[in-house]
Amino acid sequence: MELTLFGLLCLTAAAVSFFVIIPANHLERLPSFINLCVAVFAFAALFFLREACHGRYHTRTLFFLLLALLNLVWFPNGASSGSVSFYFFCAFMYLPIFFRGWTRWLLLLLTIADCVLLLALELRFPGWVVPFRSDNARIADLAVGLTVAALCCALMLWSLLKRHEGEQRRLVAMNDDLQQIIIERALVESALLQNRELLDAVINGTTDAVFVKDVNGRYLLFNRAASQMTGKSLGEVLGKDDTELFTPEVASSIMRMDQMVMASDKPRTVEQELIVGRGERMMVEAIKGPLHDKRGNVIGLFGVSRDVTQSRRMAEELRLLNEELEQRVLERTARLEAAMREQETFSYSVSHDLRGPLRHINSYTSILMEEFGRTWRRRPSSTWIGSALPAAGWETLSTTSWNFPGSGARS
Repeated sequence: MELTLFGLLCLTAAAVSFFVIIPANHLERLPSFINLCVAVFAFAALFFLREACHGRYHTRTLFFLLLALLNLVWFPNGASSGSVSFYFFCAFMYLPIFFRGWTRWLLLLLTIADCVLLLALELRFPGWVVPFRSDNARIADLAVGLTVAALCCALMLWSLLKRHEGEQRRLVAMNDDLQQIIIERALVESALLQNRELLDAVINGTTDAVFVKDVNGRYLLFNRAASQMTGKSLGEVLGKDDTELFTPEVASSIMRMDQMVMASDKPRTVEQELIVGRGERMMVEAIKGPLHDKRGNVIGLFGVSRDVTQSRRMAEELRLLNEELEQRVLERTARLEAAMREQETFSYSVSHDLRGPLRHINSYTSILMEEFGRTWRRRPSSTWIGSALPAAGWETLSTTSWNFPGSGARS
């Protein structure tokens, strides 16, 4: 804002000098020395305007140049009657706008001291003052001075007020945007809080031990299941490493595995036997993985551990039962094979022992067929053999050819 205002002031000073003050001094027939000084000041103002357009503004140089101009034209221009209004502009408009702190108060004291000194010299040496030719000339010069000072003051005040209004609108818009951002942030924070509470509920509600460590192995997260598993509370674990939870051998093994997981930058599933509580041994299965930041750097490790002691014990018992069952199957198979071998031996013995009697039966049958085959075929009416056989059997014997092993076929 000061840069824009300084450029506007330089342009106004040059325009007023060329088109108002110099023509008015020429009409009043003031000494040419005054117009020369005013012209030099106007060209300097144009130079400062050019510098301001390039981002460089010389507020202090312009102030001292204006103060020097007022000192040079003080006595040739009627002394206090023609120049005191410009001191008002310097002291109460220019300094408060463009200077801050001790610089402002120092320059204000310098301006007041300079004006007081000129007034004292005017009173002490009244002959140095070049009076106006008439009262009308004095009034005209005073009117021009007041008009120029009022114009510059009004221009600067208008610029400040316009800038203030623009800044006020911008602040109102920013305030509205900020209110909207605050509302959205509150909604986001509420959603994040809800998600955090939900995540905490899930983490603390699971039966698996969930934990997070930093790169040095210190615990950052430790859920309720992990506390129950290790027998350590959350306050006893946070900020500490595994040496506070387990024996030195177990802690060293766990920390070495954690370093391997973070170095490989890949998740791993490991089994570890822990000694917790009062020396109780526990077999856990842990899934461990590296934890990354937004830039992908490894900043820690997360893990989920599950107590598999009971399942491993059941698996061992099941293995033993399977081995026992296989042994029983083998024993029963061996007994069955022995029984089958005994049955085969018995069958072989029976078949071998019956071979002789069957051969004798076959021989006797052949003899019977040789002796009585024809008598049966004639159907005698009164024989003991024919009478003893039923009718159907008799027909069968009479119509059938008998053929036994070891004998010929006979009718």
